[in-house]
Amino acid sequence: MKVNYLSAVYATRAVIDGMKTRKAGHISFVSSAAGQLAIYGYTAYSPTKFALRGFADALHMELLPYKISVSVLYPPNTDTEGFKVELETMPEEVRLISASAGLFPPKVVAEKHLEDVENGEYTTTIGTDGWMLGVVTSGGTPEKNLWRAAVQVLLSGLFRGILLVYMGYFDGIVKKCYKRRLLEQAREEENQKRR
Repeated sequence: MKVNYLSAVYATRAVIDGMKTRKAGHISFVSSAAGQLAIYGYTAYSPTKFALRGFADALHMELLPYKISVSVLYPPNTDTEGFKVELETMPEEVRLISASAGLFPPKVVAEKHLEDVENGEYTTTIGTDGWMLGVVTSGGTPEKNLWRAAVQVLLSGLFRGILLVYMGYFDGIVKKCYKRRLLEQAREEENQKRR
């Protein structure tokens, strides 16, 4: 919570008064696709990114009178040094689930977010899966773009169905890995008994 949520709150607090006085500014937050859809292995991480999303949504409305804009980036797996380190200890379930969304170069993620900020968009998602996830999880999130709002209204139900299929697939991965570990454990115990 300190790193992923409170650091954003404190940084915002440090700059907000000056922005309000000038009646100008932009605050951009980096959440995560895991801040839209929580998956296996992210019980500590996802809630912090969901909290950041809630903070951004509320802040957006509070800052409207001051002409200060807010945006949120929901990056997928991004090919950074940190992600490479994470891969070394990543549970098999997470690796298999994460593989379904692909891996994106940092430059692509950054350029897409900068483009969306310049165009006045509130959210930035990356790739087709990210876009679909953004539509289906838009809920009460602010939306400035009429076209994006229409797409969300029209496709949310369909994308919810697709998301349920993905989630069923992810659940299957978790169950399969669990069963395999139980089987390996039983074999190991049997081998120890034979010794």
